Amino acid sequence: MFDKLQSEIKRINPRSPIFIGIVAIFSVFFIYLILITTNLRSQQEQGNTTQSNTPPFQPTPTLTPGKDYVQGQIVVKFKDGISDAAINQDLLRYNASVKSHNLAINTIVIAVPVGQEENIRAQLTRDGLVKYAKPDFIMHTQSVPNDTYFANQWGLSNSGQNIRGQTGVANDDIHAEAAWSVATGAGIKVAILDTGIDLNHPDLAGKVVTQRVFITSSIDDGFGHGTHVSGIIAANSNNNQGIAGTCPGCQLMIGKVLDDSGSGPNSGIANAITWAADNGANVISMSLAGQNFPQDIQDAVNYAWNKNVVVVAAAGNCGDSNFRLNGCTTENPMEYPAALQNVVSVANTDNKDQKSSTSNYGSWVKIAAPGTNIFSTLPTHSYALQASHHTALNYDYLTGTSQATPMVAGVAALIWSTLPAGTANQTVVDRLLNTADKITGTGTYWQNGRLDAAMAVGAVTVPVVTVTPAPTFVCEGSQTSICNPTSTPTININPTVTVGPTNPEPSITQTPPGVTNTPELSPTISPSPNPSNPCSGNDTRGFVQKILDWVKMLRDYINQFVQNLLSHPTNRPRFSPPARPIPC
Repeated sequence: MFDKLQSEIKRINPRSPIFIGIVAIFSVFFIYLILITTNLRSQQEQGNTTQSNTPPFQPTPTLTPGKDYVQGQIVVKFKDGISDAAINQDLLRYNASVKSHNLAINTIVIAVPVGQEENIRAQLTRDGLVKYAKPDFIMHTQSVPNDTYFANQWGLSNSGQNIRGQTGVANDDIHAEAAWSVATGAGIKVAILDTGIDLNHPDLAGKVVTQRVFITSSIDDGFGHGTHVSGIIAANSNNNQGIAGTCPGCQLMIGKVLDDSGSGPNSGIANAITWAADNGANVISMSLAGQNFPQDIQDAVNYAWNKNVVVVAAAGNCGDSNFRLNGCTTENPMEYPAALQNVVSVANTDNKDQKSSTSNYGSWVKIAAPGTNIFSTLPTHSYALQASHHTALNYDYLTGTSQATPMVAGVAALIWSTLPAGTANQTVVDRLLNTADKITGTGTYWQNGRLDAAMAVGAVTVPVVTVTPAPTFVCEGSQTSICNPTSTPTININPTVTVGPTNPEPSITQTPPGVTNTPELSPTISPSPNPSNPCSGNDTRGFVQKILDWVKMLRDYINQFVQNLLSHPTNRPRFSPPARPIPC
């Protein structure tokens, strides 16, 4: 075939009109290719093309306050099979240009005129070429609550800060900040059965949705314990004062079942349990205990359980040889209602993830939680604990399983807020226990480990925390950085509390994981020419196709030559056309 072509070429008269015409046509074709190539080169130099292997540097977009998306850009994913030419044409219609191209997921960030984001996004969608065109939404880092004394709340966020003379171990906490990125417990009701509450405390304002007195004549907390428990569960968060609650979005139901000395009968507690269950409580928290089995409370707990309520109770503080100082008659007994069926019993750990020496323990205890030196709300008026233990007005530290219990109750409420309606309380309890951190003592002191709020709600990221100085707080009416008791008396009630010097610790500035920069990508809309090799395998092309392929290859050679010529004007390359007129 080649011999025939060569013989035909030899017969052509180079001076004939036909030959001259063919040469003229090819000359015009080559000149046309040169002009197009030169024009493309000029456009590249002026930055007017959307086709580029390495687009010009794009600065980090300026984020506009109040906007939840980046102005002037859209994230687009075109449908499979859409050609680069069609993509380019579609973008040019809207004066859009490519900023970056994520090759892994085949998405493009395009720059559009500011203020036209929504209109262009809608137009691109209507064109039918895209799988989606979305605003480039802005995400935010997890932030530390701005509550004044959040640094003191090591149980929620432990950076290794020193709490009343003991330096903690970083991240030995319930990882509350990560949990709050998923859930805050909005609308979930937690019933607190305790000594009442100070309704005038600013950090508890608006939290109580219903209340009932089962002892004494007033809901007001004359003892101080119920207010402390209430703050641990649901103190207002991000209000520039005080502390943050474990479940900052929770609503409180207050049942006063213990009097102003911290004591109350079983019958009143049983009545309060059924009252809470009948009035929509999702969780019941009881920081109280006794050593005698209370059948009526067991019946009430079963009633609440059958109404889909999670019941949480303190394991008690009779765990060491000083048990009588805590009002106990026996060292480390099973205490009630914690040891009853259908109750989540809670032990107490410190800021090193170790069991508190006073905490009850054993196979009957379901879970552990931070309970040593827990900083929370206290009444704004005089109360019994203040007088007997020299604790402060407004806020101070208390210790016991009474403090660990509301943390568990608060996290149970967070779990409720992540589940669909109609979920069973058993599901909540299972998640609460199965996600607990298996710290030392698990299987011996308690069954399921230490509470982990982040894992319980499905947020596994643990925030990184650093320490910065913190302000002082009001201590018995005067501003100071320490509240020193002259002695450490005990109270003959269950639950008991251990109190002591109050040392507000430095606040915590979180440095959470987040997006700090944009990964470097190699955006490419139109790939560089890379034709497949027609000489590989068996070549089944016809003669005409071979001629066309050779013309295409010649065009590519000319294009490459012109590009090199424009790129190296002082070092002109030699033009070398294909060695053979027809490939293969």
